[in-house]
Amino acid sequence: RQMLLEARAKRKGEPIDFVQGDAEHMPFKDGAFDLTMNSCAYHLLSPHRGWPEIYRVTRRPGQVVDIDIISRFLENPLIGPLLRPCVIYNSIRSKRLPLEIPQASFFSQLGLRDVREVQIKEPLVAIQIVVGEKT
Repeated sequence: RQMLLEARAKRKGEPIDFVQGDAEHMPFKDGAFDLTMNSCAYHLLSPHRGWPEIYRVTRRPGQVVDIDIISRFLENPLIGPLLRPCVIYNSIRSKRLPLEIPQASFFSQLGLRDVREVQIKEPLVAIQIVVGEKT
């Protein structure tokens, strides 16, 4: 709630609507947006509820964009062995794979066409961008 108040204060007078809602039950009509974008939440959204909801609110023709920052710490020979037990423990506890990388095939199965995937690799992180067309 506080974040919404701060955002509204910063953007006062601009034609922006800030809405608080649940990503699995968005308060928008079907096809409300030309473009929907998710950043760093691929792992937090249910593949059976959150992503279909993003697809639902995207207009035809429209685009869905996913941007994820993927840690490459596990690939590091010095840091990886120290982090691996924490990742395994967290996976067991949360029953999710926190380091699962979004795949173009997932977005194709969602119903998007012309899915494109780009990775920008840096020493400790990779940025992955997936764009798909709703036609």
